[in-house]
Amino acid sequence: MATRLGDYIEFRKDQIEKTIKELNEKKKCEDDYSVQKCIDIVDAIEELTDEQKVDCNELFQSEMNGQIFVGTKNQKVRLIWLKKKISQGNIPSFGHGGGSAFGAGASSME
Repeated sequence: MATRLGDYIEFRKDQIEKTIKELNEKKKCEDDYSVQKCIDIVDAIEELTDEQKVDCNELFQSEMNGQIFVGTKNQKVRLIWLKKKISQGNIPSFGHGGGSAFGAGASSME
């Protein structure tokens, strides 16, 4: 009986260690494609206007867009991809129309 209990405890310990390792790997992967990392990269792109950078920030609310962006290592291809996404209007919409994150009556800051 004691042997079985010891084996079970060892089995559960191995399972827990494996689960912790998998969670840590998943967390690292998520950090690699985080919104903050995407924003930091965009901020360093001199070819983009401030308005385009704002559009990019909204673009990265999609996890898949962040993964594509960070995963694209060629700087020129990355820039082309961003500009294409912005021009296609593939920006998440938060309002109930008007396309503004601040609602239909929002105006630009002056």
